[in-house]
Amino acid sequence: MKGDGMAANKKVRVSAVLTAILMILLPAVIFATPAKIKDLTSMTGMRSNDLIGYGIVVGLSGTGDKGKDLVTVESVVNMLDKLGVRVPLDQIETMNCAAVIVTAVLPPTCDQGEKIDIHISSIGNAKSLYGGTLLMTPLKAGNNELCAVAQGSVAVGGHNFEVNNNSVSKNAPTSGFIAGGATVQKKIDADFTADSEVALFTARNDFELAEAIIKGINAKFGAGMANTTDGKKILVNVPAEYMNKKAQFIAEMSSMEIDDPGEPSVVLDERTGTVIMGAQVPVDEVAISHGNLHVAISSKNIISQPNPFSPGTTIQAINSNMTVDQDRANFAALKKGATLADVVKNLNTMGVSADDIISIITDMKVAGAIKAKVIVK
Repeated sequence: MKGDGMAANKKVRVSAVLTAILMILLPAVIFATPAKIKDLTSMTGMRSNDLIGYGIVVGLSGTGDKGKDLVTVESVVNMLDKLGVRVPLDQIETMNCAAVIVTAVLPPTCDQGEKIDIHISSIGNAKSLYGGTLLMTPLKAGNNELCAVAQGSVAVGGHNFEVNNNSVSKNAPTSGFIAGGATVQKKIDADFTADSEVALFTARNDFELAEAIIKGINAKFGAGMANTTDGKKILVNVPAEYMNKKAQFIAEMSSMEIDDPGEPSVVLDERTGTVIMGAQVPVDEVAISHGNLHVAISSKNIISQPNPFSPGTTIQAINSNMTVDQDRANFAALKKGATLADVVKNLNTMGVSADDIISIITDMKVAGAIKAKVIVK
């Protein structure tokens, strides 16, 4: 009963938070807002590079890789051997360690010594990376060149607790994040000053956005300096007076502010169950059906004692019980002209959880009912 009360209080708090968000979003109106060109475009020759590495997370409280996971065992043995410690393979226990894949994105202008963010994901049978520390991990690019080295304490957006075969889990505890967790070892050269023109790529394929950028550049540097043919790529001629100082031209152009017509967007974070809407997002006419399925599994140890002076023996057994309860499906219909905030409000009224709301929004986008960009983290 106490657990039900805590769950109900948590549900009320989540509902209150969602209601507060909706009260902020409902009166919102989409306006064109000033934004710098560098925040709306990317430049040819200035591409980022994906990095990947294999590492070990240690310091876990018994939630690491278990069983005959030879990959983790051999990794720990090899690591200790490099540190001058020799331990036989059969004497290594990996419950406090986990084999992980580390990924990162190296920005085009990063120099040696700068810090970049990294993501860590378990590849073994670890239950959780909560409380773990990533050991020194080389990160390489697609050409197998060492570009960064990662290390640090892992921040996990979930948890997993297990006692006597009963477990409680939230979000994805087998993946984590370290802000500034890797140090750049090699700078990626970006050649953006070789030609007499610069190519910009807009953040979205939008002729309205491209036209706004072109008008701003032509107004500052002269008519006909910028043009586009597809709404995505903008070619900008470098003015004659900037031919020997292209970096200065790019800096001045990138810092220019233009009126961005904007694009509604929705960010869904499945690891933490977070839904963020930047403005009113229009939706087509849609009907949503939701049915709650509750599955509860519990186990209790039972000790069977024989009668006094009888030849019987004490027996320990486990009594397991499972209950399944499915509520009648709720049904909500919204007319055309409604916003995504209205959808979330109705789903919240129906008692739908944050995870289910994320799944429903994703399915609505696939069905073409949401007129916005949906970003799933």
